[in-house]
Amino acid sequence: MDVRAGSGLWVADSSASVPQLMSSPLVYSNVVPSSGSLKWYAEHTRAARTNLYGLYDYNSGVSLLLNGLYIHENTLFARLQLKNATNVNYDVEQLRFYIKDKKQGKRTATQELEIIPLMIDGDTATVRGNGKNTWVVAIPKFTIPDGKNLIIEVMEKDGGRHLGLKVKNRKLIKAKTI
Repeated sequence: MDVRAGSGLWVADSSASVPQLMSSPLVYSNVVPSSGSLKWYAEHTRAARTNLYGLYDYNSGVSLLLNGLYIHENTLFARLQLKNATNVNYDVEQLRFYIKDKKQGKRTATQELEIIPLMIDGDTATVRGNGKNTWVVAIPKFTIPDGKNLIIEVMEKDGGRHLGLKVKNRKLIKAKTI
């Protein structure tokens, strides 16, 4: 499953194939007690100090940074920042989280395990030219087995400036509590 671009708050719906944009925060998961508490923790995650360095990708004037991982009970909060250093707007088509093998041999099948976000807080539609957007993504807690990475991808609509981050398990287990 992927998360399509839009502005506002994204919430996962377990019955739908693609999360729908909601005008008010709703949560359809038993993992999280309430959408209000998710929003509250997302705001605290946005304001918290940076606790990760060196996790970024850059392509044609656009950069994606993962500069914070925080955890509260069964929910992991990731703070992502998308910076656009060009004069051309960056229209986000897709934001994906999945677990994939580190190495793939020739003629070998790969398995990707999609991670469905519980909530995405922030404007995920467009990053204006010479601007930046910060998103807080709430996902169910997990760890990654040896030989696999968490991949975070952001793809541009009708463009080629696609960005991807590889996050190892050692970064995930160092998440700070909120």
